[in-house]
Amino acid sequence: MPVVTRADCTQVDIDSEKAEFSYSTENGLTATITDLKIAFNACQGANGKNNDLAAYYERLVEEDKISSTKKDIFEKTVVGKTYCPEAIDSFLNEQGLVSKPECKYGYPEECGCKEVLQKDYRGTINVTASGLECQRWDEQTPQKHSRTRKNYPDSNLIENYCRNPDNEQGGAWCYTTDPDVRWEYCGVPVCGDFPTPTPPTTGNDIYSCSYDDDQSDYRGAVSETEEGYECQAWDSQMPHSHSRTPEGNPDAGLTSNYCRNPDGEPSAWCYTTDPAVRWKFCDVPRCNDNVGVRKRKLRGEQKQFRK
Repeated sequence: MPVVTRADCTQVDIDSEKAEFSYSTENGLTATITDLKIAFNACQGANGKNNDLAAYYERLVEEDKISSTKKDIFEKTVVGKTYCPEAIDSFLNEQGLVSKPECKYGYPEECGCKEVLQKDYRGTINVTASGLECQRWDEQTPQKHSRTRKNYPDSNLIENYCRNPDNEQGGAWCYTTDPDVRWEYCGVPVCGDFPTPTPPTTGNDIYSCSYDDDQSDYRGAVSETEEGYECQAWDSQMPHSHSRTPEGNPDAGLTSNYCRNPDGEPSAWCYTTDPAVRWKFCDVPRCNDNVGVRKRKLRGEQKQFRK
């Protein structure tokens, strides 16, 4: 889909026109234009904005000559100044071409990666951690500022959504609509921060599930294999000595003896407490988010194999 920031709009006005009519039994009625003078003038748009197709569409909506739905469709092509990055990203997303996450568990629409100070966050949270409403980035009241789309074109400063255009150390933030509070952090979730699971009271209790195909995101409390073997604690080297330790895999959630997938296996697994059985896969539940298991491939990583 072609995308442009703006488009000129020209209308044709007839200054003068002269037509001569004649009739014959052979040719019937005919008309001949003998004098035509036309002028090409700028379209008259809304708010005094002329020669601007977007403003012209806005005027047509105000005059009930086209619907708001048609204007919304139009705005997907004529996106406005500095909105090209969003339009390009939207088009690529529709084609299934999603940019590489900034961290292993990166979901820009849901959380921000701490590795990049949540500069990747693209969600719709628009209140601060204390509950104050965020000011729109394209407004200068009550807070006058320089964090505008023109100055930060790649920071996705749309609406009043929390963002981090200027590398604030605490992550995503926004100016507030409270005249007495200039700005605050928003408390956007950090990608990869998972709650510590409560140990189960029985072997059948389940406290969370997995969205990822390989279940590397699982942080629940299942602690036995599909065959019923009890899992060995990750910080233990008995009965099986191994290199999949919490210290060596700090982001893998290797707590207690819960089933995990720190090394790219097809699904969550664990070492067992049976000296004759080194390791087995676990029966970890998959999440149902009403649209099926979320398909996410973690790119740019090397698969490891247990020694």
